[in-house]
Amino acid sequence: MKDKDKTKEQLISELAEMRQRITELQALETQHKQAEEQLRDSERHYRLLADNTNDIIWTMDKNLQLTYISPSIERHSGYTVEEMMEMTLEQTYTPASVEAMMKAYEEEVSLGKTGVKGQPTSRVLELEGYKKDGSTEWIEIHTTVLRDQDGNVTGIVGVTRKITERKKAEEKLRIRDKAIESSINAVAMANLEGNLTYLNPSFLKLWGYDNEEEILGRPTVEFWQAEEEAAMVMRAVLEKGGWQGELVAKRKDGLVFNVELSASLVRDEYGKPVCMMGCFIDLTERKRAEAELQHHYEQERELRQNLEEEVKRRVEFTRALVHELKTPVTPILASSDLLVEQLQEGPSLSLAKNIKEGASTMNRRIDTLLDLARGELGMLQLNRKQVDPLQLLQKVASEMSPAASSRELSLVLDVPRSLPSVWVDGSRLQQVIVNLLTNAFKWSPQGGKVTLRAKQKNDALIVEVQDMGPGIAKENQQKIFDAYYRVESDRQRLDGLGLGLALCKTIVESHGGKIWVESEKGKGSTFGFSVPLHVDVD
Repeated sequence: MKDKDKTKEQLISELAEMRQRITELQALETQHKQAEEQLRDSERHYRLLADNTNDIIWTMDKNLQLTYISPSIERHSGYTVEEMMEMTLEQTYTPASVEAMMKAYEEEVSLGKTGVKGQPTSRVLELEGYKKDGSTEWIEIHTTVLRDQDGNVTGIVGVTRKITERKKAEEKLRIRDKAIESSINAVAMANLEGNLTYLNPSFLKLWGYDNEEEILGRPTVEFWQAEEEAAMVMRAVLEKGGWQGELVAKRKDGLVFNVELSASLVRDEYGKPVCMMGCFIDLTERKRAEAELQHHYEQERELRQNLEEEVKRRVEFTRALVHELKTPVTPILASSDLLVEQLQEGPSLSLAKNIKEGASTMNRRIDTLLDLARGELGMLQLNRKQVDPLQLLQKVASEMSPAASSRELSLVLDVPRSLPSVWVDGSRLQQVIVNLLTNAFKWSPQGGKVTLRAKQKNDALIVEVQDMGPGIAKENQQKIFDAYYRVESDRQRLDGLGLGLALCKTIVESHGGKIWVESEKGKGSTFGFSVPLHVDVD
């Protein structure tokens, strides 16, 4: 009976224990289901975050094959998730970037063999990837390498974000830094206390230092001849934001030199001052050039004063000379005119005519000398007006025909039916033509021909005088327009001072024209000149 009661109690106890275990199992099952639900919620949450983040989240297996990539990949690259999952590394990244990724992966694999067990490792890479349109963009990937307990790589989790704009900004900064580094002008930076923090090679060269370690950290005022003035400049930069002007700098060897400084206060994106920057231009050569220019200017001014005094003396001398020469010639001309009119035929009349001719010749030469002097001094005045060149040429030909006939020469006028009028001093132009014809008469043999011709060429009137004389050697053709120049063969044959052609040149050039000669020994000469048809009266 007792054994039966004991067995019954054991059964009741075991049954209660089983119920307790069933209750615990039910509680554990409930907890497990809750944990699974929480895990699913967490997975849905993180998947939702991964699917909607602007960055690209991805996972890879140990063979570097994508196992997941977020939908944001399509916004960045143009590829869909499905397309991306099928692509290889070579299709995704540039060759240089693939090489960088493989090198990083090999290093991670090696880490597992050298003692990294179970713990994930991370690194950051900057890569250049392809977009669907064929272009490339720079990206930054943050990777976490997953490992098992033996250190073997089991997968990779990564986050990718675009850094193209940052790379562009970095490239701009790099180019800017390189430009400052390679600038031929000296550039330096200092902190707000005035101690140097940066300088380019041109600064070292200009101040005579070998390396920047000799300078960095030193106060900027030490590099100027007048430290008080340099300190004043630094205060102006801090207070006003900039300063520009000249200072005297002091080299390492103690020598001083002038520089032009442009200094400014550098601020950050919030407007807070962060440092000072200065650009220096060596003024040594400029100062030397300015001094040399000043010296030349003083010389030029002195020379100009001397020339003005010389011109004044020449003007006074010319006036005095003309007065002295004209004074005795005038009564001789008047008296010879009177004698020629009153005397009858005979020796006395011949003498009177010779006196008149000599006095007239002397008077013309005085006028030529005076005109040439005026031309040399820029004082030859022109009375310009509209002139009909045909009437002028016909008048000259008519007046000069007797002179040609007296030498048994024929004067031929070769002109077109019409010529445009010219804005010239008619009497001066006639003076040039008469002078050229007179020379042609002197050199042409008896029975010869002298031709006076004219034509229009472009916007100029061309007048030429052609003779049948002995011609002029090439080496003399440029010199014959110089004052007082005479060809050797002239000296015995002809009288005069050799001023006629020089005066012609002065008159023609005063009109804005040119004068020339074309000649060949034994074949005569052609003297010609041009004057513009239209001249700006102003």
